[in-house]
Parts: sequence; C-alpha cells; structure tokens
Amino acid sequence: MKKAFLSFFTIVTVTCSLSFTSFADTLNNKSLNNDKVQYNQISSDIKNLDENIRSLNNEINSLNNTITNNKTKVDNIQKNIDTAQVKIQNTKEQLDKQQNILSDRLSAIYKSGTFSPASYLVYILQADGFSQLISRIYDVQRIVSIDDQLINGLKSSQAQVQREIDGLNKQKNEVLALNAQTQKSLEEVVQKQNKVKAEKESLNTQLQSIASTITANEEQLVSYPIGVINNSNSSISQLKDAVQTLNDLLPQITMQSVINKVNNAISNGKALINQKIAQENTAPPSNNSSSNNNNKGNSSSNSSSGSSNSSSGNSSNGSSSGQYKKELSMEATAYAGDGITAMGTATVRNPNGISTVAVDPSVIPLGSKLYIPGYGYAIASDTGGAIKGNRIDLFMNSEAECNQFGRRQITVYIVAYPGQW
Repeated sequence: MKKAFLSFFTIVTVTCSLSFTSFADTLNNKSLNNDKVQYNQISSDIKNLDENIRSLNNEINSLNNTITNNKTKVDNIQKNIDTAQVKIQNTKEQLDKQQNILSDRLSAIYKSGTFSPASYLVYILQADGFSQLISRIYDVQRIVSIDDQLINGLKSSQAQVQREIDGLNKQKNEVLALNAQTQKSLEEVVQKQNKVKAEKESLNTQLQSIASTITANEEQLVSYPIGVINNSNSSISQLKDAVQTLNDLLPQITMQSVINKVNNAISNGKALINQKIAQENTAPPSNNSSSNNNNKGNSSSNSSSGSSNSSSGNSSNGSSSGQYKKELSMEATAYAGDGITAMGTATVRNPNGISTVAVDPSVIPLGSKLYIPGYGYAIASDTGGAIKGNRIDLFMNSEAECNQFGRRQITVYIVAYPGQW
C-alpha cells in the first residue's frame, strides 16, 4: 500500500513539475517574443527620432542664418539711412546758402531807396526807354525764374531724400519685425528639439533594458561551448567542437558585448587546442601496460567524444545511430527577410553552419539545436503565429528560395536541448 502511495505521489510530483516547466517556458517565450517586438519598434522609433532631430537641426541652422542675414540687412539699411540723413543736411545747407544769396541780391535792390516787395516793379518802371524796359523785365523774370528753380530744386531734393529715409525706416522696421518672428520660431524649434531629444533618451533607456534581456538570452545560448573552453579538463576534440559551435553561432549574435565574448572564447579555444596538441607531441613514450591503459582511456574518451559530438551536432549520423535526442515528423514551410528572432538573435541561413528556424516552443524548446536532412543544422530561435504543433518554418535567404521550397513533410532531429551544446 505504501509503495502504491509513493508511486502515485512520485507520478503526481513529476507531472506537476513538467507542467510547471512547460508553463514557465511558455511565459518565457512570450516574454522573449514581446522583447523582440519592443526592441524592433523602439529601434525604429529611435531611428525616426534621429531623423526628426536632424531635420530640426537643419531648421535651426536655417533660422539662425535668416537671423544673421536679417541683422546684416538692418545694418546696411541703417548705413543707407545715415547716408541719406547726411544728404538732407547737405541739401539744407545748400538751400540756406542760396536763400542767403537771394537775400543779398534783394538787399542791393532795397538800397535803391525802396524796401517794399514791389522793388522789382520799381526797378522795371525806372527804365530809360522802351528797350531798357524790356531788358529789365527780362532780367527780373530771369532772376526770379533761376531763383525759383534753384530753391524748388533744393526743396525737391530734400523731399526726395526724406522719402528715401522714410522708405528705409519702413524696410528697417519690417526686417526687425521679421527677425523678431524668426527669433520666436527659433525658440519654438529649439524647444521642440529638446523635447524630441528627451523622448529619444527615454527610448534609449527602454532599449537598454530590453537589450539586457536579449544579451542574457545570447549569453545563455553560448554558455555551454564557452564553459567547455574554460574547462581545463576539456579534450582537444571537445575544444574543437566548442570552437566550431561558437563559429556557427556567431552570425546570429546581435549584441556587441556577446560578440566580443564569443570572439575571445574562440581565440582562447584555438590557443588551448594548439597548446594541448603541442603537449601531446612532446609527451614521453609509455610502456605497453601504460599504452594499453591509454588505449582504453582513449577508447573511453572517444566514446565520450562521440557522445559530445552528437550533442554538438558535428556528427552526421542518422537517427538510427541513437545519438539524437528526439526524431520528429513535421510539416515544413519557409520564410525570408532579415530580422531579429524571438530569442533576440539575427536570422541566418548558413548551409555549412547553423541556420535559423521557427518552431512551436511547446514542441521544440527555443535554443535547441536541430539537424534537418537537406537543410543542415539549425537553431530553434524563432516563433510564428501560424507555427503551432508539429510545424516548422525554415529561414531562407530569398522569397524565391521560399517559393521553391514550398510546403513539405520532413524529418527533424533534435541534436541537443538548450544548455546541452
């Protein structure tokens, strides 16, 4: 009875544990997908804001140039006004001078004994004879005409210059008003730009938060091969597999910090491989007993390495070898278009490395390594609204390849689950 109860309790516990794990994975996958959408959307928004900021910068520069040009116009107009005012002053002086000459001439006439305005008439009437009368009339008319022309000309010139000054003052006031409006527009544009910059800063903060999640996903993706390289007990075969895996994953990594980490690990892995090969070449020969033991150890190591190879995906054996974790019959379609996967990695099609595929995470966990005959090795790093159940979507480099692939039944081998390769 106790055994039956314990068995029942164990089954219930395992079932609940599996259910909880599946539920947690589902939540995590939804979160990753949301991160991808938010990351792409925020990146697009930031790009648009950068474009807006550049446009506002151009507008600010244009307004500043307008203000500078208007200031130059005002200065030039003021110079013209000052010049015109000098002309008016000169004209006024000439007018005063001419009036003084006229006064002197009239004074000479007044000295003849009469000081009335009719002096010109008296001068004419005192003529001796008709001929002198005509001559005096002509002289008086000519004098009066010249004086009138001169005085009227000076007055006309003075009035013309005054009109020029009035026109220049009007232009100056118009430019000053325009400059005031331009200055107001400039202040508004600067305020708008500051608002856009603040919005961009806020989005950058959000982007960094999401980027940290994507970085964590990518670091988790490469943690296993990096751990192999960092393990001093790793064999040459294991190190080679780890370096190859990192080289295959590198095109899918999007975060620079993770890219740097992977490149450093690859460099360290290659150095360790060379170091271990050199150590083996310089190792002293062993006796037969030791040799037999070493052969046994090598056999065990090779067996372990073979298992490791199957986990890392470098083995090309089929499912009949029993080295794959799981074999699935699935309906396959294809998609194209560069982008970011649900895990935050870049979409990649690399027949000689690791490509991108979209899966239902409840069937194939995100981060699993797959082998697909005719397609090659792939990482289950993406999802899709129509990818449910035993459906898989293979990433291609073009729409033409997708159309050529069409829809077909394929066999999918799970080489390794997340954290196992």
